[in-house]
Amino acid sequence: MIFVHAVHGGEFLTNSGNNYGPERFMKENVVLVTINYRLGLLGFLTTGDSKLQGNYGLADQIAALKWVRKNIHRFGGNPLKLTIFGDIEYLLLSPRADGLFHSAILMSTNAAVLAPLTSTSTYDSEEFAYFDFVTSVAQALGCPHTGNIHQTEAMMHCLQVANSEDLVRVQHGKFLRFFSYPKLLLTPVPDIGWRQDHTYLPGTPEQLFEDGNYSHVPLMVGRDGFEGFNMLSELYVKLGPENFMDSELLKDSLKRCLQNVLLGTDDLQDEEFDKIYESIWLYYFGEGNSTFLDDGDDRKAEKRILTTVGNVRLFWRLVSYLVRKWERR
Repeated sequence: MIFVHAVHGGEFLTNSGNNYGPERFMKENVVLVTINYRLGLLGFLTTGDSKLQGNYGLADQIAALKWVRKNIHRFGGNPLKLTIFGDIEYLLLSPRADGLFHSAILMSTNAAVLAPLTSTSTYDSEEFAYFDFVTSVAQALGCPHTGNIHQTEAMMHCLQVANSEDLVRVQHGKFLRFFSYPKLLLTPVPDIGWRQDHTYLPGTPEQLFEDGNYSHVPLMVGRDGFEGFNMLSELYVKLGPENFMDSELLKDSLKRCLQNVLLGTDDLQDEEFDKIYESIWLYYFGEGNSTFLDDGDDRKAEKRILTTVGNVRLFWRLVSYLVRKWERR
């Protein structure tokens, strides 16, 4: 059997397939393959049309799977028993990946097939949302830009010849803010409008899943133990070690972070969110559940935050999806 760690964690912004070793697999009769793909601006920047089509990181993943399928027999692997695992929801949904694998293990809470955070519904126009973001990137790189969506030749040329190191520097210096900037524009996006017959993602994840347009292969779904690590890091940096154990400050900061997670999925009113968050806080940090804050046990606080964020990100999406399904009956 072949195990392909096709999509590593990092929310399409950071990390590397090189960080995952073979130790746990070597006692089994498997061949392990890890891959890398373009991330962030290099992998997913798009104008929302044919000028800058996007989904380049997804194209890298599919190209790697094609290579594995063609060449894995040279390494003792069976190309007819290929399992992909990781944050692989978009590979399940892409028609370009259909038939390249035979089973899948969906890890982490990127359950975008259920309630995607990649929707652009919060914008009045998807085209202008993409264009505005590309323009902001061009401005950060010092590229000429007119602000006119129909006059982009000079800007596009500048972006296309930009040094990759400059792009990464701009991404990390200006745009890499966990849960803070419009990361929805740096993920795989529906491209049926400009790629037509060669689309990588012919609809929104939710739409494709509900219509049954995905690879119907044996599927295992799970989660990782450090789902909330990015948010924990942001909280620690914002609060600082001297305030991290302050119950009121932690409650307020965690609320703002979780609000972005929840409101990025569904159009909740503030009052509704306030009620939901109070329930979340009481369950995980309420009376009898937060003595570690009084004791100054930052290790236990970190573990509780990881558990809270991981559960909210996973179960909120599942529950919101099930509610919508029920309402449509």
